[in-house]
Amino acid sequence: MTPIEWGAALLVVGAAVVSLRRPRPALVLGAVAVAVLVGVLGTPRWQLVPAGLALALLGGIALLQLAWPAAPTTLPRLTSGLAVLGVVASAALAWVLPVPAIELDGGSAPVGSVTFDLVDDSRTSPSGRDDGPRLTPVQAWYPTTTDATGPRARLTDEPAPFAAAAASFLDLPAFTLTHLGAIRTSATMGAPPADARLPVVLSIHGWGGFRYAQVPLLEQLAADGHLVLALDHTFGALASQPAAGGVIPLDEQLLPDGVPPAVYDAAAARLERVFADDAAFLLRALRDGDAQVPADVLEVADLDRLVVLGHSTGGGAAALLCAEQRCGGMVQYDPWVEPVPAEVREAGFAAPTLVLLSEAWDGNDNDQVLRPMVAASDEALLYVFEGTTHRDVTVQPRLSPFTPQLGIAGDVAIPRVDEVVTTMTRAWLARTIGSGVGDPTLATDPGLPELRRE
Repeated sequence: MTPIEWGAALLVVGAAVVSLRRPRPALVLGAVAVAVLVGVLGTPRWQLVPAGLALALLGGIALLQLAWPAAPTTLPRLTSGLAVLGVVASAALAWVLPVPAIELDGGSAPVGSVTFDLVDDSRTSPSGRDDGPRLTPVQAWYPTTTDATGPRARLTDEPAPFAAAAASFLDLPAFTLTHLGAIRTSATMGAPPADARLPVVLSIHGWGGFRYAQVPLLEQLAADGHLVLALDHTFGALASQPAAGGVIPLDEQLLPDGVPPAVYDAAAARLERVFADDAAFLLRALRDGDAQVPADVLEVADLDRLVVLGHSTGGGAAALLCAEQRCGGMVQYDPWVEPVPAEVREAGFAAPTLVLLSEAWDGNDNDQVLRPMVAASDEALLYVFEGTTHRDVTVQPRLSPFTPQLGIAGDVAIPRVDEVVTTMTRAWLARTIGSGVGDPTLATDPGLPELRRE
């Protein structure tokens, strides 16, 4: 809840409590009116339903008392108590499942954003749900002018279908995620880029991720002076959101459970190949001046300075991508390299690579493959990020203060995770392509107690 919403809730509770001793219908009705106004001007979401019902009941009784001063007091007092419970219930729900804030560091340049769809007629989607040309939604972020105006970027413009798709994958009731439609980021949609040529950062999400999975980091890198591009890998993303509209849910059969290991491994290899080919098609579209890409994005993209970020499945896809075309560097967050072909693993990462390995993945089966790959690379550094889990670098831990207790997040506080990840990513960009605001010396000597260099 916002400070204004908290204030309105406290006002209603205070008026209701006062009325428990002696009915004051005018006071209660005034508090209800203020709360309703705050609700109308704010963002509706399901957590506020108990408070809404309480306000309706409380306002109705207050009107009755004004019209009939001799009304019995027992029912109004009971109503006041129920109203307090309703407001408290909404406040509790809003605290347990808040609307996360996505903000830039203080003093950062303003950021603009645009979305577009790429259609690759040479490929079809791997899902049995769609046999048409391969569709890949893309979002771009970049520094813009200080006077840029327009709507803020939203995590989703279609909260109901997005929530349904996400909840299905997470085994949650769909209504519990509809409030994600209220999330706004720091980017101004449609604002033009401020600079002529920008180094490119390409982000590849993991299985069940989506283009906003690391949006706090991505928007910060855009503010630092990069053209940042992220894709929804359709049917492998939690919920792909084409610019043309609609929501495409994840197809869990692309990485099936309960199948023989050989079948699973083959599916994983195909999945990473699809992700890598999506990214390669985007880079080809940028180089060829494809009309599907907005002209402003084509104009500012400097592919001679390219760094690829990859999380989990996206890390394996990034390794494939940069083995097949020139990349200035890679930053890998728990890269899943088991499905990567043996010849690529044995050659090591093809570009200078920074690996941030969560403590949860330190020593697992993938790690036994990852470490030899790092050792075989011409330039690669690996740090274990102690106290973290696999999804700490994504937005998922922001969904609730109880994510550590649920095993979704580690022991390191979200602001600190953001600080460490941003510091190291900035350092690697400065070291490899000389861009941004990072200190390249921090790549080899970060001085961060949470990181253990291997």
